[in-house]
Amino acid sequence: MRALIALALAAACGGQAHPASPPFDAGKLAAAIDGVMADIEVASRDYDRDCPRAVHAIEQIEARAAEPIGALHAAERDRERAAELAQAMHGYDTAAAGRSEVIAMRLAICWKRHGELHDQLQHVVDSLPTP
Repeated sequence: MRALIALALAAACGGQAHPASPPFDAGKLAAAIDGVMADIEVASRDYDRDCPRAVHAIEQIEARAAEPIGALHAAERDRERAAELAQAMHGYDTAAAGRSEVIAMRLAICWKRHGELHDQLQHVVDSLPTP
């Protein structure tokens, strides 16, 4: 019976083995997310007085970081992986201290000063990789 089930599954899959997904590496993902947030903080500081350029720079960073951001959101949906990632992210607590506040403050200033950027700012904020 098992042989018949295995044969049916092989036929359904085209007879080809599917590659296994790589193992989850919470440390590597935490490092990538920390790097993305560091880049976003730098962009928000570099373009402190130029909100349109700051928003554009952050959008570009988020686009380049689509893979780790997607992996972050996937990990958040898995209880075990979310716990592993949270633990790994604690290793960046000192380096990241105050980073989110700086980013939030700069984006809030842009929100207040530039009504024409509200849609872009909302998208940027919604896309931030915050575990």
